This record gives sequence, C-alpha cells and structure tokens, in this order.
Amino acid sequence: MRRTPRWYALALVALLSAAVAAAEDAAKAPATPPEEPTPPSVKDLLKVIEAQRAELEKQLEALRKQNDAIDAQAEQIAKLEAALLAVQNQIQEMQNRPEVVSIDQALEERLKKLELGLEQVPEISEVVSAGDFPGSIRIPGTDAAIKIGGQVRATLVENLEALGVDDRFVTAAIPIEGTEEAGKGSRLTMSARASRFNFDFRTPTSVGAMRAFLEADFAGTGNVLRLRHAFGRWRRWLLGQTWSTFSDPEAEPEGIDFEGLNAIALLRQMQVRYTWEYEERKFLAVAMEDPLCSVDGPAECVSQFPAIVVRLRVEQPKWIRGAGHYQVAALLRALRAEPSTSPNDVRGARGWALSASGSLALAFLPDGDTVQFAGYLGEGYGSYITDLAAEGGQDAVFDGGDDDLQPLPALGAYLGYDHEWSERWASTATVGIVRVDNLDIQPIDAYKRTERYSANIRWQPVPRLFVIAELLAGKRVNKDGQRGTSSQIQVGARFLF
Repeated sequence: MRRTPRWYALALVALLSAAVAAAEDAAKAPATPPEEPTPPSVKDLLKVIEAQRAELEKQLEALRKQNDAIDAQAEQIAKLEAALLAVQNQIQEMQNRPEVVSIDQALEERLKKLELGLEQVPEISEVVSAGDFPGSIRIPGTDAAIKIGGQVRATLVENLEALGVDDRFVTAAIPIEGTEEAGKGSRLTMSARASRFNFDFRTPTSVGAMRAFLEADFAGTGNVLRLRHAFGRWRRWLLGQTWSTFSDPEAEPEGIDFEGLNAIALLRQMQVRYTWEYEERKFLAVAMEDPLCSVDGPAECVSQFPAIVVRLRVEQPKWIRGAGHYQVAALLRALRAEPSTSPNDVRGARGWALSASGSLALAFLPDGDTVQFAGYLGEGYGSYITDLAAEGGQDAVFDGGDDDLQPLPALGAYLGYDHEWSERWASTATVGIVRVDNLDIQPIDAYKRTERYSANIRWQPVPRLFVIAELLAGKRVNKDGQRGTSSQIQVGARFLF
C-alpha cells in the first residue's frame, strides 16, 4: 500500500482550523436580512467540524497502522531475501561437491546384490515367506504365488594335458605319469548341459506359510533331465532332496567349473530337517539324511540307519565388517555292507566327520572382497567330499581276510579369495587339498591325495549375465607316491532368469 505523506495530513488540519475561525467570525457579524435564507447555526457547524475532525483522526490512525505494517513487511521481506540468498549459496556449494551415494541408494544396491545372490542359490533360504515374494506371479484365483527361475550355462572346456574327463576338471581323474591314459593329447568340449530351471511355489495356510521348490538340470547321461532339488518347507521343517545339512553352498568360491572344488562337501541328499532360530541370525539345524555309502572291496553297501547331522549357522556375525556367515557341523553315520560271499551277513562300521566353513568380508580386506573357506575331518564320510565321491569306494574298505569293514580316515580343506576390481569386474583364486590316510589292505595305486588350484576373471556387463574365463591345474598322488598333473582352461557364461 502507498504511504500517505505527513505534510498532507497537516494541511488538512490547517484548513479545518481556518474554517473554524471563519465560522466564529461569522457569528459576530450582523444578522442577515429576513428575506434571505437562515444560515446554519454555529453550534451545527461546530458539530460538523468536530465530526470531520474525528473522522480525520480516525483516518490518520489507520494510516499510522498501515505505515507500521508496511515497515514490518519490509523488514520481513529483507529477512526472507537474506534466507533465500543463504539457500542459494548452499545449493551452489552442494553442486560443486562430488556426488555422494545416499544411505537409501546404498541400501537399495545392497538389496539388489542380495536378491541376485539368492536367485543364484535360491534353495538355501532359511525363511519361508507366504504369498507374493520378489519375482513371483500370483496364481489367479488363489492366495499362492509362483516364481520361475534358473540359468542358461554354456561352457567351452579345453584340456591342456591328459585328463580322465573332458567336460570338467576332476582331480581324482588325473592319470598317473607313465600310464597309457597319461599319453592323451588336448581335448575340446562345448556344453550347455549344466543349464537348469526351477519352480518356487509359496502359499499361506491356516497353519503357517508353506513353500515347495523343484529344480532340474540336463547333466544326466546323454543330456537327460536330472533332478537337483525337490523339497517342501513348513515353519521350521524341511522334507525332500536338497543340499545336505553338512554342506555350505554359500561358502563355495565363484567359478565356472561344473565339477567344483575337489575338497568341498557339496551334495544333495534326501532328508528331514528341523531348523530353529534360537537368536537373531543364529540357526541350529538337526537332520536325518539318506545314508549314502560307497565301499571298496568285495562287498555292497546296505542302508539301515539314516545319517544324523547337527549344524550351527551364524549369519552376519558382529565381529566382521560386512556381510558374511560361518557354520560348524557334525556328521554321524552307520556304515553297513554285505560281503559278496555271504550276502545276508551285514558288516558294520561307524563314520563321523566335523566341518567348519564360511564366507566372510574381513575388516583388513578391501571393500567388496571376501574369503571363502572350509575344512573337514573324520572317517567313513568320503561320499560327502566331491573328489572322494568321484573316485568312489572312499567311505570304507572291506577286508576279506578279516571279514571286516574298516572306515577310511580323510581330511579336506580349501581356501578361496574373491576380489572386486570394479563394479563389473572381479576375480577368484582358490586352492584345495584332499588327503586319505590309506589302510594297509588297500592296493598301492589307491587314491591318497589331490591338489587343485584355480584362478578366474569375471565380467558382469548387466546384473543377470556373467562371463567367466578360468584356468585350472591339479595333481593326484597315489598310495605308492606315483603322481600325475593336469591343467585346463574353461570359458563360459551364465544367463540368470
């Protein structure tokens, strides 16, 4: 509002004063002739003047209030302009700073990596969610949801030296130097038989959430469909075929070799398992599993009692910097076999094993780097170790002379280190060793020890595509000290869906 000048108000007051004086002079003048109209009385004029003066004072008061309001508004506008200038300076300063990822963005990226990891090994989850879950589709007309997943896996395998198999690296199959098998030249194999697909079905019920998981690949003989996982989960119970409770699939280092590490316990077993989360991210599991058995000598395995496994698993332990887990497990089994000379006369032995494994992002490692490890010790558990299972007959040896079944002591261990070069490039190096304490009754060419070494580089151009090149080398040593070595190159890709 426009401010009224003070001199204008003073002029009005002066004019009114002059009018009052003129009226008083008129009152003292002679009376007007009778024929002329009678002018207003002085009293009436004074009333009019007084009313006008009151109105003028009222307007002057309003003007003063308006002037005060204008002054206050001007002061407020000045403060706002100062605040606006400060904000503009802050914005300019933030624009000049390097870009910083917010906590929400970092959490979102972490969740994406976690979800992708679960898609690669979807059967390991200890939690059963009901109904909709990431990547699922609601089944029309029901409260259940289903997810279709898997991977297309294609590899090119080149044996640089003689090896008993051509499509993977099996250290137990390395031929001994000087044998006819060791004279083989290089071999090339291209395969997609490791490709697989799965169905994950989940539904809420009146007694809790339920989950069913089914997975198959094409790794059977002649690329025939082969069952990998088929299990159901309800509350704390699991029933069906999946990774043995003694296994730790999340502790397996990254690689393209379909055989995997020689020293890892990574097998799928029919089982009944009960899992209890006794503290946050701490799980205790007890399972009865199929009594898988393989003996050497003139005898055949017989299944009479299930294997018992107890496992303690801790996820994201407080003493490490980032994500990770570790677990310890114990295995107890009863080995049974029937000699070929007396099929109905069962011989028995005890088998046991202890394990410790994990995958940890330790504090002294660069960001993004992890260490994978596992160690196994026991006797009569060879069927659980990849290399000993490939060799066969490594649980126990039947002594025909004493008509007795003797378990084989063995140990295995591996260490893997995964390094992230950038967001899209990473590498993993591994070393693994398996050793059997041979018995006197075993032949001189019996399996005694294998060593496996590998290094790879991985490229991830998009979240669901991995391209890997890997170099592998290994050695086999027999009971008599004879040995052989071999090496292999593998190049492949995995397309997750």
